[in-house]
Amino acid sequence: MLITLGIIGVVAAMTMPSLIANYQKKETLSKLKKTYSIFSQVVKQAELNEGETEYWDFTLSSKEFYTKYLKQYLNAGNEYIDKPLPRDMDYHTLNGGINNAAGGHEVTSNPKVFLNDGTFFTILKSSDNSYSVVVNLNGYSHPNRWGRDIFAFSVVKGKGFVPYGLYTGLISSDTGEVIGSFGDSIDRDKITGTGNSRSCNKEKDGIWCAALIMFDGWEIKEDYPW
Repeated sequence: MLITLGIIGVVAAMTMPSLIANYQKKETLSKLKKTYSIFSQVVKQAELNEGETEYWDFTLSSKEFYTKYLKQYLNAGNEYIDKPLPRDMDYHTLNGGINNAAGGHEVTSNPKVFLNDGTFFTILKSSDNSYSVVVNLNGYSHPNRWGRDIFAFSVVKGKGFVPYGLYTGLISSDTGEVIGSFGDSIDRDKITGTGNSRSCNKEKDGIWCAALIMFDGWEIKEDYPW
């Protein structure tokens, strides 16, 4: 009996990490799809009243853009606009670093909002034709990591709500040029490659991981940098 229990214990120890990871992946996919659906519907509802995104005012500040086009259609809870979050929140990268700048939540003027289901997001201006929507699926809770519970999307002029990196990227503070875009179509090799700091692999930040999951049919495949 002791031998049998020992074998069961060894098998359980070997399989439990895999079972836990699979559960976490399913939970992440469920939350991510729900959040994507919410924001897609918000943008569509706003278009009914404000016209298509092609005609939206993309010169507005992130605060003005959120207030004019998105706020009234969201089931928002606590909002932090023109004031900091009550707690610090570091956004860890897949390669072990920290990239809070891309999250935009440390900029006081950016809208930082908790939905009533606990989802947290930040709106920040990315370029002259887009605003980023950076979503943290579980708020302050860990792991607070890009590609795990933090994902980036964009509202792009004439394109609507899309995964971040498609059509446009962030503005470089040094050159003023748009950086971090993988182009006008989702290229899996570019998204997972090592040529850009935002790539979805364990050597980079992982900011493009939402695009990879969507491209893979809302799946987290074996080569995903979990």
